[in-house]
Amino acid sequence: MAKKGFQLHPELINRKGRPKKGETLTDLLNEYGETKNKSGKELKEMLVQKMYEKALHGDNTCMKYIFDRIDGFPAQTLKHDMEMEKYSELSEALNEIYRKTDKDT
Repeated sequence: MAKKGFQLHPELINRKGRPKKGETLTDLLNEYGETKNKSGKELKEMLVQKMYEKALHGDNTCMKYIFDRIDGFPAQTLKHDMEMEKYSELSEALNEIYRKTDKDT
């Protein structure tokens, strides 16, 4: 059996694996959020507290964000307008086309 790919050039195999990515924005935000201010509170806690305060004072965006995080996003429903009769007519027409093309071949 003929050799293929890396079997021909084993020196090209990356034995260390894929290189690590650099720090992501999420990693940096988490690291910074875990730092503490002068009073010893984590910045994440302070942000959550501020978000709740703004929601209690009527900020609709903060309210929506909090509810979406607590309860999850609302389920989306899909609506279709095609009635079953129209669907069956369309299906019959397509079947007729297929039958005609089968006869022609």
